[in-house]
Amino acid sequence: NKTKLGDLRKIAGEIKKDHQVAIELWSTEIYLARQLAILIMDKKLLSQDIVDNLEKLNTTDDAEVNKKIQDFKAMKDYLITLIS
Repeated sequence: NKTKLGDLRKIAGEIKKDHQVAIELWSTEIYLARQLAILIMDKKLLSQDIVDNLEKLNTTDDAEVNKKIQDFKAMKDYLITLIS
């Protein structure tokens, strides 16, 4: 039973914008939680410093972790486009 982006969008619609909850979700380091965080972040409160602080992952030889790091970098790039 896989969670779909549509499911996350429905949850985000119920939450609306909640920047504090978004930051807490992001800090879990769980991929789906981070996707939800992006949907409910208040883009007006984002800055380059905040986006940079979200990036605190180390590289590793673990293929699964490296995949998650790549996914994170794509999320970070998206967040940067929101504040540009």
